[in-house]
Amino acid sequence: INAEYGPDQNIRKAAELHLKKIEQMPTFCVTLLKLMLTEGGQAQAVQAAAINFKNIVSKHWKVREDCFTINEGDKNTIRQNFLECVVKSNDMIRKQLCVCAQTIAREDYPFNWPGIMDQILQTLSTDSAASAWLASLLVLHQIVKKYEYKKLEDRDGLNKAMVVVLPVLFERLAQLHTDDSELSVTSQKMILKIIFCLIQFRMPAELFPEQVFGRLIQNLQAIMSRPVPKEVTDNHDKDELPNVVWWKLKKWAMHLLTRIFERYGNTTNISKEYKKLGHFFSSQFAAPVLNTLLLSLAETNQGNFMSPRYCKEF
Repeated sequence: INAEYGPDQNIRKAAELHLKKIEQMPTFCVTLLKLMLTEGGQAQAVQAAAINFKNIVSKHWKVREDCFTINEGDKNTIRQNFLECVVKSNDMIRKQLCVCAQTIAREDYPFNWPGIMDQILQTLSTDSAASAWLASLLVLHQIVKKYEYKKLEDRDGLNKAMVVVLPVLFERLAQLHTDDSELSVTSQKMILKIIFCLIQFRMPAELFPEQVFGRLIQNLQAIMSRPVPKEVTDNHDKDELPNVVWWKLKKWAMHLLTRIFERYGNTTNISKEYKKLGHFFSSQFAAPVLNTLLLSLAETNQGNFMSPRYCKEF
Protein backbone atom coordinates (compact mmCIF):
# COMPACT_ATOMS: atom_id res chain seq x y z
CA ILE A 1 0.00 0.00 0.00
CA ASN A 2 2.75 2.48 0.92
CA ALA A 3 4.78 1.60 -2.16
CA GLU A 4 1.79 2.34 -4.41
CA TYR A 5 2.24 6.05 -3.64
CA GLY A 6 6.02 6.12 -3.24
CA PRO A 7 8.40 8.38 -5.20
CA ASP A 8 9.93 5.59 -7.34
CA GLN A 9 7.86 5.03 -10.49
CA ASN A 10 9.08 1.45 -10.96
CA ILE A 11 8.21 0.53 -7.38
CA ARG A 12 4.81 2.19 -7.73
CA LYS A 13 4.03 0.18 -10.85
CA ALA A 14 5.15 -3.07 -9.22
CA ALA A 15 2.99 -2.31 -6.17
CA GLU A 16 -0.06 -1.57 -8.31
CA LEU A 17 0.37 -4.83 -10.22
CA HIS A 18 0.77 -6.77 -6.99
CA LEU A 19 -2.35 -5.25 -5.43
CA LYS A 20 -4.27 -5.95 -8.62
CA LYS A 21 -3.11 -9.55 -8.49
CA ILE A 22 -4.21 -10.16 -4.88
CA GLU A 23 -7.41 -8.08 -4.78
CA GLN A 24 -9.53 -11.18 -5.46
CA MET A 25 -8.02 -13.13 -2.58
CA PRO A 26 -10.35 -13.89 0.36
CA THR A 27 -10.18 -11.32 3.20
CA PHE A 28 -8.24 -8.77 1.09
CA CYS A 29 -11.11 -6.26 1.25
CA VAL A 30 -11.48 -6.93 4.99
CA THR A 31 -7.75 -6.28 5.44
CA LEU A 32 -8.12 -2.90 3.76
CA LEU A 33 -11.01 -2.07 6.10
CA LYS A 34 -8.94 -3.06 9.13
CA LEU A 35 -6.10 -0.88 7.90
CA MET A 36 -8.47 2.09 7.79
CA LEU A 37 -9.48 1.35 11.40
CA THR A 38 -5.89 1.08 12.65
CA GLU A 39 -5.21 3.85 15.15
CA GLY A 40 -2.08 5.78 14.42
CA GLY A 41 -1.82 4.41 10.90
CA GLN A 42 0.16 6.42 8.35
CA ALA A 43 -2.17 8.90 6.65
CA GLN A 44 -0.90 8.00 3.18
CA ALA A 45 -1.43 4.28 3.77
CA VAL A 46 -4.93 4.80 5.20
CA GLN A 47 -5.94 6.99 2.26
CA ALA A 48 -4.52 4.49 -0.23
CA ALA A 49 -6.38 1.67 1.51
CA ALA A 50 -9.62 3.66 1.32
CA ILE A 51 -9.21 4.30 -2.42
CA ASN A 52 -8.42 0.65 -3.11
CA PHE A 53 -11.35 -0.42 -0.93
CA LYS A 54 -13.74 1.90 -2.78
CA ASN A 55 -12.57 0.68 -6.19
CA ILE A 56 -12.94 -2.99 -5.28
CA VAL A 57 -16.38 -2.51 -3.70
CA SER A 58 -17.57 -0.49 -6.70
CA LYS A 59 -16.43 -3.16 -9.18
CA HIS A 60 -16.94 -6.40 -7.29
CA TRP A 61 -19.75 -6.04 -4.75
CA LYS A 62 -22.63 -6.64 -7.15
CA VAL A 63 -23.09 -10.27 -8.16
CA ARG A 64 -22.49 -10.67 -11.88
CA GLU A 65 -22.16 -13.77 -14.02
CA ASP A 66 -18.64 -14.71 -15.12
CA CYS A 67 -17.16 -11.95 -12.95
CA PHE A 68 -15.37 -11.95 -9.61
CA THR A 69 -17.57 -11.02 -6.65
CA ILE A 70 -16.47 -10.41 -3.07
CA ASN A 71 -17.39 -13.54 -1.10
CA GLU A 72 -20.32 -13.44 1.31
CA GLY A 73 -18.17 -13.98 4.40
CA ASP A 74 -16.11 -10.88 3.63
CA LYS A 75 -19.27 -8.94 2.82
CA ASN A 76 -20.76 -9.80 6.22
CA THR A 77 -17.63 -8.61 8.00
CA ILE A 78 -17.62 -5.37 6.01
CA ARG A 79 -21.31 -4.71 6.63
CA GLN A 80 -20.93 -5.29 10.37
CA ASN A 81 -17.95 -2.94 10.71
CA PHE A 82 -18.73 -0.38 8.03
CA LEU A 83 -20.37 2.31 10.18
CA GLU A 84 -17.60 2.08 12.78
CA CYS A 85 -15.09 2.71 10.03
CA VAL A 86 -16.97 5.78 8.80
CA VAL A 87 -17.26 7.12 12.36
CA LYS A 88 -13.51 6.79 12.96
CA SER A 89 -12.44 8.18 9.58
CA ASN A 90 -11.53 11.73 8.59
CA ASP A 91 -13.40 13.72 5.95
CA MET A 92 -11.19 12.59 3.08
CA ILE A 93 -11.69 8.88 3.89
CA ARG A 94 -15.40 9.39 4.46
CA LYS A 95 -15.82 10.61 0.90
CA GLN A 96 -14.48 7.28 -0.36
CA LEU A 97 -16.64 5.32 2.07
CA CYS A 98 -19.80 7.20 1.09
CA VAL A 99 -19.36 5.85 -2.44
CA CYS A 100 -19.13 2.36 -0.93
CA ALA A 101 -22.22 2.99 1.22
CA GLN A 102 -24.19 3.85 -1.90
CA THR A 103 -23.12 0.60 -3.58
CA ILE A 104 -23.76 -1.61 -0.55
CA ALA A 105 -27.12 0.01 0.21
CA ARG A 106 -28.26 -0.34 -3.39
CA GLU A 107 -27.42 -4.04 -3.49
CA ASP A 108 -28.03 -5.19 0.10
CA TYR A 109 -30.44 -2.98 2.04
CA PRO A 110 -32.67 -4.03 3.73
CA PHE A 111 -32.49 -7.82 3.40
CA ASN A 112 -28.73 -8.40 3.59
CA TRP A 113 -27.91 -5.32 5.69
CA PRO A 114 -30.72 -5.24 8.27
CA GLY A 115 -28.51 -4.21 11.18
CA ILE A 116 -27.31 -0.90 9.73
CA MET A 117 -30.39 1.08 10.81
CA ASP A 118 -30.01 -0.14 14.39
CA GLN A 119 -26.36 0.92 14.33
CA ILE A 120 -27.27 4.35 12.93
CA LEU A 121 -30.05 4.79 15.49
CA GLN A 122 -27.76 3.79 18.35
CA THR A 123 -25.11 6.29 17.27
CA LEU A 124 -27.61 9.11 16.83
CA SER A 125 -29.39 8.30 20.10
CA THR A 126 -26.32 8.49 22.30
CA ASP A 127 -24.38 11.55 23.39
CA SER A 128 -21.65 10.79 20.91
CA ALA A 129 -19.33 13.36 19.46
CA ALA A 130 -20.95 15.44 16.73
CA SER A 131 -18.53 13.86 14.28
CA ALA A 132 -20.07 10.43 14.97
CA TRP A 133 -23.54 11.84 14.32
CA LEU A 134 -22.37 13.24 11.01
CA ALA A 135 -20.88 9.87 10.03
CA SER A 136 -24.20 8.15 10.71
CA LEU A 137 -26.07 10.81 8.74
CA LEU A 138 -23.78 10.35 5.74
CA VAL A 139 -24.51 6.60 5.63
CA LEU A 140 -28.23 7.15 6.25
CA HIS A 141 -28.35 9.61 3.37
CA GLN A 142 -27.01 6.98 0.97
CA ILE A 143 -29.65 4.49 2.15
CA VAL A 144 -32.49 6.98 1.78
CA LYS A 145 -31.29 7.99 -1.70
CA LYS A 146 -31.91 4.42 -2.84
CA TYR A 147 -35.64 5.00 -2.33
CA GLU A 148 -35.86 8.62 -3.47
CA TYR A 149 -37.64 7.87 -6.76
CA LYS A 150 -39.47 4.69 -5.73
CA LYS A 151 -43.23 4.33 -5.35
CA LEU A 152 -44.74 4.31 -1.87
CA GLU A 153 -45.46 0.59 -2.06
CA ASP A 154 -41.76 -0.05 -2.75
CA ARG A 155 -40.56 1.94 0.27
CA ASP A 156 -41.78 -0.28 3.12
CA GLY A 157 -38.25 -1.37 4.01
CA LEU A 158 -37.24 2.24 4.51
CA ASN A 159 -40.43 3.70 6.01
CA LYS A 160 -40.62 1.13 8.82
CA ALA A 161 -37.11 2.06 9.91
CA MET A 162 -37.61 5.82 9.49
CA VAL A 163 -40.66 5.79 11.80
CA VAL A 164 -38.12 5.25 14.60
CA VAL A 165 -35.19 7.21 13.16
CA LEU A 166 -37.02 10.39 12.08
CA PRO A 167 -37.95 11.60 15.60
CA VAL A 168 -34.29 11.26 16.58
CA LEU A 169 -33.30 13.35 13.55
CA PHE A 170 -35.64 16.11 14.71
CA GLU A 171 -34.17 15.94 18.22
CA ARG A 172 -30.67 16.31 16.84
CA LEU A 173 -31.76 19.14 14.54
CA ALA A 174 -33.17 21.05 17.50
CA GLN A 175 -30.12 20.27 19.65
CA LEU A 176 -27.67 21.41 16.98
CA HIS A 177 -29.62 24.58 16.16
CA THR A 178 -27.86 26.65 18.83
CA ASP A 179 -24.42 25.50 17.69
CA ASP A 180 -22.98 27.57 14.84
CA SER A 181 -19.82 25.50 14.39
CA GLU A 182 -19.03 24.18 10.93
CA LEU A 183 -19.44 20.56 12.09
CA SER A 184 -22.85 21.27 13.61
CA VAL A 185 -24.12 23.16 10.57
CA THR A 186 -22.86 20.42 8.24
CA SER A 187 -24.81 17.85 10.28
CA GLN A 188 -27.94 20.00 10.12
CA LYS A 189 -27.55 20.26 6.36
CA MET A 190 -27.29 16.47 6.06
CA ILE A 191 -30.49 16.03 8.07
CA LEU A 192 -32.32 18.36 5.67
CA LYS A 193 -30.92 16.50 2.65
CA ILE A 194 -32.17 13.22 4.12
CA ILE A 195 -35.64 14.66 4.69
CA PHE A 196 -35.69 16.12 1.19
CA CYS A 197 -35.00 12.66 -0.28
CA LEU A 198 -37.87 11.31 1.79
CA ILE A 199 -40.53 13.80 0.76
CA GLN A 200 -39.68 15.51 -2.50
CA PHE A 201 -42.04 13.21 -4.46
CA ARG A 202 -44.11 11.50 -1.76
CA MET A 203 -45.01 12.33 1.84
CA PRO A 204 -45.51 9.01 3.68
CA ALA A 205 -48.42 9.49 6.08
CA GLU A 206 -46.91 7.18 8.70
CA LEU A 207 -43.77 9.31 8.80
CA PHE A 208 -45.32 12.77 8.72
CA PRO A 209 -48.53 13.03 10.74
CA GLU A 210 -49.63 16.63 11.35
CA GLN A 211 -47.59 17.06 14.53
CA VAL A 212 -44.36 15.86 12.90
CA PHE A 213 -45.06 17.84 9.73
CA GLY A 214 -45.59 20.98 11.79
CA ARG A 215 -42.37 20.39 13.66
CA LEU A 216 -40.52 20.13 10.35
CA ILE A 217 -41.91 23.47 9.13
CA GLN A 218 -40.97 25.18 12.38
CA ASN A 219 -37.41 23.84 12.17
CA LEU A 220 -37.08 25.10 8.61
CA GLN A 221 -38.36 28.55 9.60
CA ALA A 222 -35.89 28.70 12.48
CA ILE A 223 -32.97 27.87 10.18
CA MET A 224 -34.03 30.49 7.64
CA SER A 225 -34.46 33.15 10.32
CA ARG A 226 -31.10 32.51 11.98
CA PRO A 227 -28.41 34.89 10.69
CA VAL A 228 -25.14 33.60 9.34
CA PRO A 229 -22.41 34.28 11.96
CA LYS A 230 -20.79 37.67 11.43
CA GLU A 231 -17.29 36.19 11.51
CA VAL A 232 -18.20 33.92 8.59
CA THR A 233 -19.38 36.87 6.52
CA ASP A 234 -16.36 38.97 7.49
CA ASN A 235 -13.84 36.25 6.65
CA HIS A 236 -15.10 35.41 3.16
CA ASP A 237 -15.46 37.32 -0.08
CA LYS A 238 -18.96 37.66 -1.51
CA ASP A 239 -18.03 35.22 -4.27
CA GLU A 240 -17.08 32.63 -1.64
CA LEU A 241 -20.08 33.04 0.68
CA PRO A 242 -22.59 30.98 -1.38
CA ASN A 243 -20.29 27.98 -0.94
CA VAL A 244 -19.89 28.15 2.84
CA VAL A 245 -21.89 25.52 4.71
CA TRP A 246 -23.93 28.12 6.64
CA TRP A 247 -25.49 29.38 3.41
CA LYS A 248 -25.80 25.84 2.06
CA LEU A 249 -27.88 24.98 5.13
CA LYS A 250 -30.17 27.92 4.43
CA LYS A 251 -30.39 26.88 0.78
CA TRP A 252 -31.57 23.38 1.75
CA ALA A 253 -34.12 24.80 4.20
CA MET A 254 -35.44 27.03 1.45
CA HIS A 255 -35.33 24.14 -1.02
CA LEU A 256 -37.45 22.01 1.29
CA LEU A 257 -39.98 24.74 2.00
CA THR A 258 -40.32 25.49 -1.71
CA ARG A 259 -40.92 21.82 -2.48
CA ILE A 260 -43.51 21.52 0.28
CA PHE A 261 -45.31 24.63 -0.93
CA GLU A 262 -45.27 23.44 -4.55
CA ARG A 263 -46.80 20.07 -3.66
CA TYR A 264 -49.08 20.87 -0.73
CA GLY A 265 -49.60 24.65 -0.68
CA ASN A 266 -52.37 24.80 -3.30
CA THR A 267 -55.26 22.77 -1.87
CA THR A 268 -57.18 22.89 -5.15
CA ASN A 269 -54.41 21.18 -7.07
CA ILE A 270 -53.21 18.29 -4.90
CA SER A 271 -54.12 14.62 -4.91
CA LYS A 272 -56.84 13.32 -2.62
CA GLU A 273 -54.43 11.53 -0.30
CA TYR A 274 -52.74 14.84 0.58
CA LYS A 275 -55.85 17.05 0.85
CA LYS A 276 -55.89 16.96 4.66
CA LEU A 277 -52.18 17.72 4.86
CA GLY A 278 -52.59 20.55 2.34
CA HIS A 279 -55.39 22.17 4.37
CA PHE A 280 -53.31 21.82 7.53
CA PHE A 281 -50.33 23.53 5.89
CA SER A 282 -52.45 26.32 4.38
CA SER A 283 -54.32 27.09 7.59
CA GLN A 284 -51.45 26.80 10.05
CA PHE A 285 -48.23 27.61 8.24
CA ALA A 286 -48.76 29.35 4.89
CA ALA A 287 -48.88 32.85 6.40
CA PRO A 288 -45.99 32.36 8.90
CA VAL A 289 -43.83 30.80 6.18
CA LEU A 290 -44.58 33.67 3.81
CA ASN A 291 -43.66 36.14 6.55
CA THR A 292 -40.35 34.33 7.12
CA LEU A 293 -39.60 34.47 3.40
CA LEU A 294 -40.40 38.19 3.18
CA LEU A 295 -38.21 38.97 6.19
CA SER A 296 -35.36 37.07 4.57
CA LEU A 297 -35.84 38.93 1.32
CA ALA A 298 -35.90 42.25 3.16
CA GLU A 299 -32.32 41.63 4.25
CA THR A 300 -31.15 42.52 0.75
CA ASN A 301 -32.80 45.94 1.00
CA GLN A 302 -30.72 46.59 4.11
CA GLY A 303 -27.53 45.92 2.20
CA ASN A 304 -26.93 42.48 3.73
CA PHE A 305 -25.59 39.62 1.67
CA MET A 306 -28.06 37.08 0.30
CA SER A 307 -26.88 33.97 -1.51
CA PRO A 308 -28.04 33.92 -5.16
CA ARG A 309 -28.90 30.22 -4.84
CA TYR A 310 -31.06 31.05 -1.84
CA CYS A 311 -32.80 33.94 -3.60
CA LYS A 312 -33.44 31.79 -6.67
CA GLU A 313 -36.02 29.76 -4.72
CA PHE A 314 -38.13 32.89 -4.16
